[in-house]
Amino acid sequence: GGYGAFASEDVSRGELLMKIPRKCCVTLDDALNDNECGAAFQGLMKKAGPGSETVILAGYLAKEYLLLQEYERRIAEGSSPDDDSEMRRLSKIKFGPYLRTLPWKRGVNAQEHVLFWDNDYVDTLLKGSLAYEDAVEIRSSVTYATKILNGIIAPVVRKARGEGDDSDDDSGFRFPWQPKPEKESSNEILDGLEDAVRGAFVICLS
Repeated sequence: GGYGAFASEDVSRGELLMKIPRKCCVTLDDALNDNECGAAFQGLMKKAGPGSETVILAGYLAKEYLLLQEYERRIAEGSSPDDDSEMRRLSKIKFGPYLRTLPWKRGVNAQEHVLFWDNDYVDTLLKGSLAYEDAVEIRSSVTYATKILNGIIAPVVRKARGEGDDSDDDSGFRFPWQPKPEKESSNEILDGLEDAVRGAFVICLS
């Protein structure tokens, strides 16, 4: 699986074979300047410091991947890219073709990583080895990062899925002195986010 390139003739030392423009690469700048989550990613970077770059980049990739999945789900159900403003937006995901080639799940392009393993698998294969503590630490870090990213990514993806409630429901009679009821906030992890963030970390770390 995967992609590769082979030389069909002799190559001179120092010869330039290919050049990839920076605009074609997924960079931290893409995440920090993202229209939907860029400001939140910038705030996270200020609070967490330089060590947050991988978390932010993984979060950006996970968000774009989940939006791409929503777009492909709608297409499979018969929608057209020009159906509405949301579909037009989803059809223009910047790195869509590239995201489709990445190993978001175990086994794709022969990808294997400890982040894809079950806890029992980690204990059985690694406990007692020098790699065990590192494996547990990175898995714990990704779990924590997912909770943080949920607050940034979930509203955007829920809106794309039609799950967000943008209306200010103020129905029902209240006396003037009665306070307006606060909207309930949920810390529930977005469906699919854990797998997406896990896959994004594998992609960033591989």
